[in-house]
Amino acid sequence: MKKIYLVDSENVGDIWVPLLAASQPEDEVIVFYTQKSPHMNYENVRMLKETDKEANFIKCFEGSNALDFQLVSELGYRLRENQECDYVIVSNDTGFDAVVRYWSLRQMSVRRLSGKECYRQLNGKKKGTDESARTVQETQEPAAVQEMTATDTKEQGEKGIEEGAGVVMQQPDGVESQPAAEELPAAGQQPDAAAGESQAAGQQPDAAAGESQAAGQQSDMVARLEDAEKPSDMQPAMDADALVKTLTCCISKENLVDFHNALVALLGEDEGKKLYQEIKGNAEYTLYWSTLPAGSQKEKFELYCGLVFAHSEFAEEAPEDFAGFLYQASGKRKNLNSLRAALQGHYGKDKGMRYYSLFKSHIKIMNRM
Repeated sequence: MKKIYLVDSENVGDIWVPLLAASQPEDEVIVFYTQKSPHMNYENVRMLKETDKEANFIKCFEGSNALDFQLVSELGYRLRENQECDYVIVSNDTGFDAVVRYWSLRQMSVRRLSGKECYRQLNGKKKGTDESARTVQETQEPAAVQEMTATDTKEQGEKGIEEGAGVVMQQPDGVESQPAAEELPAAGQQPDAAAGESQAAGQQPDAAAGESQAAGQQSDMVARLEDAEKPSDMQPAMDADALVKTLTCCISKENLVDFHNALVALLGEDEGKKLYQEIKGNAEYTLYWSTLPAGSQKEKFELYCGLVFAHSEFAEEAPEDFAGFLYQASGKRKNLNSLRAALQGHYGKDKGMRYYSLFKSHIKIMNRM
């Protein structure tokens, strides 16, 4: 089946060049761009000169989400003209997932391919054929879940809805499977040595009476992560247990919607949902999470930024000061346009835009840490 790639260049940069070179002769690559689209790197310029195939370019009007609207308009127009093609939106923006669902319900072949997934495909890091790529697929939720409102979520505490990403999520059953209250330590109390033997490896006993509470919490958090890889040592294929335990240090168990969406943003729709389903009723993770001391927002930013970079093409070149920069830019994080400008001012136009595209879907999660 002929594939038509619709590339959000503001979001994924010039990854369309190796995609163009690797695509089949009958495939079509449409690049939507504005003046805010990142510049091309020299390697891709060289590759483009050596490739006979040409991309189609559409210059978009600028404005808030303007490119996204124009890409979706072009998609709808082409679907009306030709419904036999496989349409692939190349973007990290999960907002396109609603478009994918809309057309999938109408039996149209529309999916989204993130920059990370595209990168893995093009570099041979992923097994299987292009048709088995981890892309966003339509999953029909039970009617009762679809009708659940945000008010129901707040009152019942059993289900959550992420409106921004268009994802409906049922909260874990692990809340019901938690150990009895008398088996868990009281708030702020560390588990004793006996309890520690049945908990996650690396947990330390109570801090000395004279030590401050903050110092004890930081020490315990570090100890709990000794079994997991440190963020600076993480690789894209890091162990799932290390990923989950690091993520629990960043997101509280009261905010399961963010935990689910973080897994999806880090691993992709299919793999993120699959991992979430595997751990949501796991008693070990429930106990680990329940007894984990709260870390500071700065510590959480350092851990979370490490995860994001480790699961991207920047794993080997992540800037050391990035978490600290985001933490300090609290005012800029409230507005994506301000954040983009701040990143470009600090890291340069090209790198700043790439970092912005990478973290765009994570900022709301981080703001709630």
